[in-house]
Amino acid sequence: MIHVACISDFLSSNQDHIWYALSGLGAIGTLCVAFSALNTWRKEKEYDLVIENLAICNVAVQFIAALRYPASSTGEIKKEYQEEIDKRAIDDQKRKSAAEELFIYQSRRDRQQDLFENILKLREKNWAVYGETHDFYLFFNKIVEFDNEIRMAYIRYYHAILDREDYPEDVFKAIRKETRPIMYSKLSDDDPITKELTGWVEKLKKYRKKQ
Repeated sequence: MIHVACISDFLSSNQDHIWYALSGLGAIGTLCVAFSALNTWRKEKEYDLVIENLAICNVAVQFIAALRYPASSTGEIKKEYQEEIDKRAIDDQKRKSAAEELFIYQSRRDRQQDLFENILKLREKNWAVYGETHDFYLFFNKIVEFDNEIRMAYIRYYHAILDREDYPEDVFKAIRKETRPIMYSKLSDDDPITKELTGWVEKLKKYRKKQ
């Protein structure tokens, strides 16, 4: 009974301290639960981003392939671009063909603008989450770089044809040799751009994982 009385006296005289201690333990427990929930949420969001990246990587490669597919029909040209060609009434066949190639490219690019905007958004998401040295960021950045290279190659070649008389033969041939392989794929396994993007897709497969 003496021990019980001592314990009772101790609890009575230190109840404030005990409640503070218990409250502190409760706060620590709440903090641990909150931290665990936040960590789980972050992992789930990162998992969702990985799935989004992998789901669109093949589509992004096809985006570049569609831009570089050899032009076979002026029927691809959007109405407003065809009207622009007709309005110019180009007599020289080489200049007309170069204009048609440029507008076929632009028509293809316009039809895939929504996809390209998604690619840009994914690139920025990956930069924010992983940084600029991560494979996902580097891949989508490469898609954006190729898109720009293809556009500039078309413009450069078109102006070389348009101002053909201003270029010496060797300079014109050098421009053609440099731009045409960027504008159009070889539709074979040894196409450099296709090989590089195929290599990227294989590299990104290592990020497949179960939740």
